[in-house]
Amino acid sequence: MSSETVQYFISQYGYWVLFLASMIEGESVVIAASILASQGRMDIYKVVTLVFIGTLFADQGMFFVGRFWGTKILRRYPLLAEKSGIVFDFLRRYNTAFIMVFRFIYGIRIISPIIIGMSGVEIRYFMFLNFFAAILWTGLSCGAGYFLGEVVLGALSKSQNIWKYTIGVLLVIFLIWFLRKISELYFQEIDKL
Repeated sequence: MSSETVQYFISQYGYWVLFLASMIEGESVVIAASILASQGRMDIYKVVTLVFIGTLFADQGMFFVGRFWGTKILRRYPLLAEKSGIVFDFLRRYNTAFIMVFRFIYGIRIISPIIIGMSGVEIRYFMFLNFFAAILWTGLSCGAGYFLGEVVLGALSKSQNIWKYTIGVLLVIFLIWFLRKISELYFQEIDKL
């Protein structure tokens, strides 16, 4: 595929793909779009806006799905019912913190707002936390991708910018460490079941 074809695809469909990916577990697409934005192939303001809106509305919508149809969904899909126990346990033990970080826990992102909706969490409370959690997830995901593209790729092409390269590497290491800690917490809870 030629570079013109890729650029055409990105310009025609990239933002739609990004918006849809931000509604599900689409961190890789969000990070890739942010890297492209750092290279001038996408607009970073559009990327951030679409990612924020996508994640905010998807999780709010799934909350309402859980509020009104959650029990029926769990009866119909046994695999989701299995994961729901983990989510209920996290929610019971860490309430606010869990609502703020469930987007970062691979494998339970989709089911979490459904379970939160089923749990009886007040709608306004979830909306408030969901707004700030969407800002956090958007900022970290887009920021990691943008700086990865800007700092690391830029530093590799201009090796005299050693400080930018160092900061970029440290940012990526921190992001990996952060996601790993959250995943460890997730798997420790699974082991307790």
